[in-house]
Amino acid sequence: MKNMFSLFLNVSANTNAESRSPTRSQHRSRLRFCSLALIGALLAPVTQASSLAEGMAAFEADRYSEASRILRPLAEGGDVTAQFTMGYLYYMGVGVTQSKAQAVQWYTKAANQGDATAKYNLGYLYLYGDGVKEDRGRAIKLFREAAEKGQLLAMLGMGLVYETAKFSSPDYERALKWYRRADREGLRTASAEVRRLENWMRDRRRRVRGSKVNMRAEPNTRSSIVSKLNEPQNVFELSRSGDWVRIQLVDGQRQQGWLHKDFIRR
Repeated sequence: MKNMFSLFLNVSANTNAESRSPTRSQHRSRLRFCSLALIGALLAPVTQASSLAEGMAAFEADRYSEASRILRPLAEGGDVTAQFTMGYLYYMGVGVTQSKAQAVQWYTKAANQGDATAKYNLGYLYLYGDGVKEDRGRAIKLFREAAEKGQLLAMLGMGLVYETAKFSSPDYERALKWYRRADREGLRTASAEVRRLENWMRDRRRRVRGSKVNMRAEPNTRSSIVSKLNEPQNVFELSRSGDWVRIQLVDGQRQQGWLHKDFIRR
């Protein structure tokens, strides 16, 4: 039970996967909940109290009902490890009747005490509306707080949030910064994300030719102008429709629109 959550799955066995920006479903397949067993080193030592030690021993032995019975009063008394564990038990529905709403409550209690991994798990729930109303802003806030405390999965989560349309439009540069930070600080799976996004950005980088070029809302000359590009600049190619190219401005601008292919060069 405790090992059922792989933290991040491989992007793809397909060698062409690194040249594509992943879909929302692919992103979610890589962003996984932290199970208690996998982040045990981040939790308070179980030797701090015999009852906590007994509860954690029961958990490790898959005696979840016993673990819940022992840990619940500790969690109610404010023990952050017990609170996190109760959140996990309720989320998984082991030892207790499954209730994601209860899981949210216990993770919130642990997060309010500063537990970085509780913040990450809670951010995951808010990001996808899993057991709670979807709240992208709160998810991002929790991920960021957890990442700043050194939670490596939260760093990777920040990268995924910036890369997907969880913002008004993706911010690939910021996403890459977070992936690189997670990789630099020791998260092994982050290196694959760094390579994949670096390859995608390199393959999709284009240059707008000429000046005073109109970027349009739709792929036709009748569409409204969303921006005037007054000088040549770098863009990312996102997709094509006939002779039109959907682009996104780089260097943090993130604005998207359509240009005729004659204005684009590699």
